[in-house]
Amino acid sequence: MFDHVKFGVRDFAASKTFYMAALEPIGVTTVTDWPPNGAELSQPGGASSLCLYQTEETPAHLHIAFVAEHRHQVDEFY
Repeated sequence: MFDHVKFGVRDFAASKTFYMAALEPIGVTTVTDWPPNGAELSQPGGASSLCLYQTEETPAHLHIAFVAEHRHQVDEFY
């Protein structure tokens, strides 16, 4: 259902450490680091991911991307 969820955090290093430890039991690893302070976390070969990035924005931007098989589905969603 979800392709990825992306949200901003105030303390990227602490947040990444927290999520890596919390999600380690289900095999989540860092898929991509986005310098200077961003990362995509997922299971190896996973179909969905959690993305974190440093921001001072309050409230932080939240981005949720859904999976669609065809452009027609995207158009119908809108």
